[in-house]
Amino acid sequence: MKDSNQPETYMLQRPQYRSPLSRRSTKKVQKKRVQGLMVRWVLAVTICSVAMTQAVHWSTVEAESSKRMFQSESRMRQYVTEQLAQRESMFTFEYEGDTNTLTKLLSAVMDQSLRSDPFIRYNVSRYSFHWKGTETAALITVYVNYRETLEQSRFVRSEAKRIVKRIIHDQQSDYEKIKTLHDYVVKNVAYDESMKHLTAYEALTVKQTVCQGYALLLQALLEEAGIPSMIVEGEAGGTLHAWNMVQLGGKWYHVDATWDDPVPDKKNQVRYTYFLLSDKEIAEDHTWDSLKTPIADHLYLSTHGG
Repeated sequence: MKDSNQPETYMLQRPQYRSPLSRRSTKKVQKKRVQGLMVRWVLAVTICSVAMTQAVHWSTVEAESSKRMFQSESRMRQYVTEQLAQRESMFTFEYEGDTNTLTKLLSAVMDQSLRSDPFIRYNVSRYSFHWKGTETAALITVYVNYRETLEQSRFVRSEAKRIVKRIIHDQQSDYEKIKTLHDYVVKNVAYDESMKHLTAYEALTVKQTVCQGYALLLQALLEEAGIPSMIVEGEAGGTLHAWNMVQLGGKWYHVDATWDDPVPDKKNQVRYTYFLLSDKEIAEDHTWDSLKTPIADHLYLSTHGG
């Protein structure tokens, strides 16, 4: 039997996807700034590696979790995903089954729940879970820190709906819709060189963010406009980076609004260097796990005005 007074704890720090500040046309500046970003990244991970500590009153927790008992991984994953979507900072549930591999099981459940929705994945900054019990049952408590509150995430969705209603029209082709939304993000958001603003909410309210904020805002707009799309995570310029893929005419293409936005910001100036690229084209300076994304092997032939 496991000693119920000796709980197990697991904590994970979620990375921040930050785009390099320069583009292919400024390689020397890019190298210098990327080195600075890598230093900041190491410092950020070091600072944020302090474990979360929470006072838990187990009698209260046990009472609250008494109606949430799971025996299957799928039911557990569904419940965890629902709590993350509601931006719950602490939630508890009970597990009935072999606890010898429970820590591994919970890690897999958390990873799958995070990957179920980019608006969950990129808004969780870190999480930890803590469990206590016997060999056949356990009480689990999960703690989560978010980059956006539930109200802020809802604001992003409502603003996406309002923006799309204002600038997208039924008469537009899918190409015109994608270009209009790409241009809106580039024109209305500036790259945050201070690395303080990371979210789509801040892209809308502060008008500044880093790559994951660009990608999330564009994703919200594309979804609202009914354009099949996804967020890709990988590396660009030697650091972590995130961008989008869109489906147009049955083919998939890469769109990197961050790298199409001049730095420093130039009002109403839009680039199309990273607009509707194939895998081969964007692979010149972006890397990612291509097994996790659709194949983009088609060259989009068009003159992109701006």
